[in-house]
Amino acid sequence: MLYAAIRKYSIIPAFVNIVMRRITADLLPIISQVPEYVEYYALRAGNNEVITISIFYTLEGAQDSNPLALEWVHNNLADFVQGVPEVTVGQVFAGAYAPVSRDDLVGSAAR
Repeated sequence: MLYAAIRKYSIIPAFVNIVMRRITADLLPIISQVPEYVEYYALRAGNNEVITISIFYTLEGAQDSNPLALEWVHNNLADFVQGVPEVTVGQVFAGAYAPVSRDDLVGSAAR
């Protein structure tokens, strides 16, 4: 069974690229050290939203990631975030992926 922590941030539009770089360089290494960590994704949605999805093997791992992420955002991105982040934690009950390598995807795009 897997669990997800989803956090949605409203970002001042002029700073979205800075936020994305900082999340990649600084927050991802922190979240990936939480016990029971599986995967992490960060998405840019529109002009001013960043959504992060952290996947864990346990509910505790998903829950434990939120205070770390929110504290990091408060300490590192407070000047760029508008309002309070939306946080959701829940059990993943369905999912699928295609067993395709990145090389296959790059090769098909070049055709």
